[in-house]
Amino acid sequence: MADDIDVKIKSIFCQELGLDDSAVNDVTAYDSTDAWDSLKHLQLVSRFEEEFGIELPVDDVIAMSTFPKVMEIIKRNIAKKGAA
Repeated sequence: MADDIDVKIKSIFCQELGLDDSAVNDVTAYDSTDAWDSLKHLQLVSRFEEEFGIELPVDDVIAMSTFPKVMEIIKRNIAKKGAA
């Protein structure tokens, strides 16, 4: 199941930023990815919340500055939802 979530997170990330799957990796970051601007960041947050039925805390939204961090935050919030 975790693999399915990883794939879905990456797919949403690529769709919202208009990036090819091969362009998204462990070094993909907000400050070095032209397509990832403040508006796209908010669209990402909204899409993740909608797709996974979660509500991301402001601190998490701000902390989402790299693709690996996005993965970590989304999966943690999905797990919290499941535990509730």
